[in-house]
Amino acid sequence: MYTHKTLLKKLAALKLITETGPWSRMVPFESLTGPPPGAPAGSPPRPLWPEGAKENGQRFTPKGSFDTAYLASDPVTAMAEVRAVLMGPAGPITIVGGPKVLVSVIGVVHNVLDTTNIFTQKELSTTVSELTGAWAYVPGGGLAPTQILGQAAYASKRVHAIKYQSSKNIGSGTCLAVFPDRLDPTKENLEVFDPSGKLVDSLP
Repeated sequence: MYTHKTLLKKLAALKLITETGPWSRMVPFESLTGPPPGAPAGSPPRPLWPEGAKENGQRFTPKGSFDTAYLASDPVTAMAEVRAVLMGPAGPITIVGGPKVLVSVIGVVHNVLDTTNIFTQKELSTTVSELTGAWAYVPGGGLAPTQILGQAAYASKRVHAIKYQSSKNIGSGTCLAVFPDRLDPTKENLEVFDPSGKLVDSLP
């Protein structure tokens, strides 16, 4: 992966794409029993709450940085990403764990950096191995390569989201890391799909 400065130059010229839903997102049941951290008491739950990523750090989100909403291309990938299932040779293997809720998300996002594209990978001087590699621990400290890319993408103000290969469902699933405060509310949106109207949330 290039340095932050070089990435900014590359991101200014790279072709960006548009992604449309539906997407899938797995949310711990406990998170839907009340408002998200910091919200006033009595506020509704936020299944698309994007602040958790920066609190703990995520693949493209350095700890303490910027809001990011993570989505998956399909339900199996969403479950695999949060370790609700393991992907075995014969398919998904159920893992015993706390209750989670599968949420369908509809909408459209423009200006998406597609890191699943081989040309884009070459332009960023990265590989599938680097993009799907471990990010939580970096020998010697510092940011993971994917977090360096996420930081540069966000700082560019041109990139609204990053599309990437799922590290838990390689070859089958992709994910989307969306920067909510980069979305144009007149042209872009993410919305939880719930015909009953009981679970309502949207971005930006």
